[in-house]
This record gives sequence, structure tokens and C-alpha cells, in this order.
Amino acid sequence: MEMQAFFISATPPNPFQEPSENGAYGRAWNKFVADTLAEFGHRFGERLFALTSDLKVLSLADVQLDLDISMMGLPPSGLPNDIPVRLAYIADHLENEEERAILRVPLRGRLTPKDTKKFKASLLPPTGKLLVGYSQEEADAKDYAADFSRVFKAAGWTVIPGGPVNIADFKIYSSTPSAATMGITIVDVKPIPNIVIDRLMAALKEIGIVPAYDRKDRGELRTDVDAYFLIAAVPHAF
Repeated sequence: MEMQAFFISATPPNPFQEPSENGAYGRAWNKFVADTLAEFGHRFGERLFALTSDLKVLSLADVQLDLDISMMGLPPSGLPNDIPVRLAYIADHLENEEERAILRVPLRGRLTPKDTKKFKASLLPPTGKLLVGYSQEEADAKDYAADFSRVFKAAGWTVIPGGPVNIADFKIYSSTPSAATMGITIVDVKPIPNIVIDRLMAALKEIGIVPAYDRKDRGELRTDVDAYFLIAAVPHAF
């Protein structure tokens, strides 16, 4: 709550009206980010590093939290407003060993019972038809794909088994270089807007996953499905 209140209270500079003032606005924005990061570090830095250290002692980690913290010191830095989300995700998965499995190092792609229940609820009412494929080079990808397929089917979505695939063949250029993808990429094959994609993205966000995303609208993939749901390597902990 304290961290969320901090970000709510951080007031960015108002955009300037004249194009000639763009340079001044850029400088004002950079100063705002630098000042906010400095104050954030002063208030929360020691506790965040203590948390990540405590997790490592227990052989636990959250790759996105580690990435968020490491990126704070690299230019150009953004505001670490994803950190409260990651802290809530960690807290939500510490209650028992079955839930802690998603944080256990080395990280494995599996859905915990709590994630399964929450994800299924977010998929209702049923909407889409997905082709679910997994990397033939990743040992855990097949089981992770099976986890998702079971939830999709239980929620009434149509699943086409894609079997093992070579992810590189898809030539995916994602705009989401994030550890929170958990190795998942959604390939949109329908015209915009695709309500299935919106529902799927929102449901994954409920369980702490921000998937990579790409569009393929030139006929190179089958279009009798709404999207491809592909699973590759789960990012490694720092």
C-alpha cells in the first residue's frame, strides 16, 4: 500500500503546448524520472534488496522483480511501477509449498492451483479458439502447454493441439522484452480488433504473466483459429 501510494502521489510534468518546447519538456520529464527513482530508492531500496536476498536464501526468485530492480540503474530508466504488482504476486504464492513452486529456482513453467483457479475464472464466459504449441527444445514446455490446455478446455475454449514446434520458424518480433512473459507468446492471426486477444491478455495478467505478442496477417499461418498460444523457454532468474 505504501509503495502504491508513492506512485499515485508522484506527479509528472504537464506536456507543453508549443512544439518548440518539446526539448524543455523532455528535460523536465527526465528530471522527474530521476528524482522519483532517487526517492523510490531512498524509501524502498533497502527493503527490496533484503527481500530478494531472503528469497534467494530459500532458492526462490521472481524474474520480473529482479529485472525491474536491475533496470532502475540503467539509462534510460523508466519508473518501476511494475514492482508493486510483482510484490503482490510473490505474496500470493508464498502460503504453501505447492504455490511456492512457481518461484522455485530453477524456474519451471507450471500453473499452480491458485493460478489455475484464477485463470479459469478470468476466461469465462468462453470466447475463443486457440492453437497451443510448445518449443520442441524446452523440456518443461510440453507440461506447461498441457497445463494451459486443460484450463482453456475447462473454461469452454476450443483448443487445437499444435504439438512441438520450432519457435524460430515463426519469426516473431515482439515488443514485449519482459521476464514476465514466462516464455509465452501470443500470435494474433485475425483482423484488428480481436476480442479474443484482449480477453487472453487480461486473463494472463491476472496470474502475473505479460505475454510477448506478435501479429501475422499475411496468410503464413492458419486462420481457422483466433490466435496461436506458443510456449518456449521460461526466463532464468538473475
